[in-house]
Amino acid sequence: ISMFVAISFLNVVVFIIYLISLAILILPRLNRGQKYCSVINAQNNLRIPYAQVKIFDPKDWHLVDSQVTSYTGQFDFFGEDGEYGILIAARGYKFPSSKNKYPLAKNKYSSMVLVNLKKGGNKVDLYLDPIDEGGADVQGSGINLASPFGG
Repeated sequence: ISMFVAISFLNVVVFIIYLISLAILILPRLNRGQKYCSVINAQNNLRIPYAQVKIFDPKDWHLVDSQVTSYTGQFDFFGEDGEYGILIAARGYKFPSSKNKYPLAKNKYSSMVLVNLKKGGNKVDLYLDPIDEGGADVQGSGINLASPFGG
């Protein structure tokens, strides 16, 4: 108010400082709405960093994209919009988890889930079941390899 009542250099400088402070507080809150795909531990709901993610086209099952999740366990897809098959591998985990809400692929790749992805901004949560040191599921339902990609 003082800037409009008594315009002076000092009032303008103080007003600009307040605007910059307000922008610094508001801008991070605007970016909070960003959406990413997350790879999550089904047992404790923590995201899994550095998991291998392979994205396949379900028409002919060729590899469209291959990524590694970030240190926060997130990734995103920037290809064409559509339905894709996703396969995830992380040491010490089995994919897919029964906690996933996405359907399994109906082909020889039964360990792949089908997910609708769009170009950027996907909010997809994919769950992996942890396996114990001996290679058996934590629930004891069978033996699994740590990675379907040979690692």
